[in-house]
Amino acid sequence: MCATMVERILEVKGLGVLEDALADEPMELGQSTVIYGDNGRGKSPLAALFRSLQSGDGERLKPRETLSSRESIGAVFAINGSHELRGFRWTPGAYRDIEVFDAEFINQNVHARNAMPFIARTSASS
Repeated sequence: MCATMVERILEVKGLGVLEDALADEPMELGQSTVIYGDNGRGKSPLAALFRSLQSGDGERLKPRETLSSRESIGAVFAINGSHELRGFRWTPGAYRDIEVFDAEFINQNVHARNAMPFIARTSASS
């Protein structure tokens, strides 16, 4: 049986450059979704939002709060009903059936075995 998936993101507010994202229409997601874009467009805050949903820890988003926003961080995901982030708390709680492949994932899971240390070489003149 297939796990329930995140169907769509209905709302994102006050999260870095995503001050009032998806105001016009929700973001539809598939079973596997790749998110890409230019630098500074909100990929990292969005990855942090997914990771927060996975852990159920809304507090981890505090450093990413939009400074000039009148809105506090909020989000609504459609997952067999809805998961909402308000006041740095997820209702109904964590959604563990999600994987986020970002820099944090790489730091925690990718390890080089038998790695050769980098040695700087300079060319010697004869």
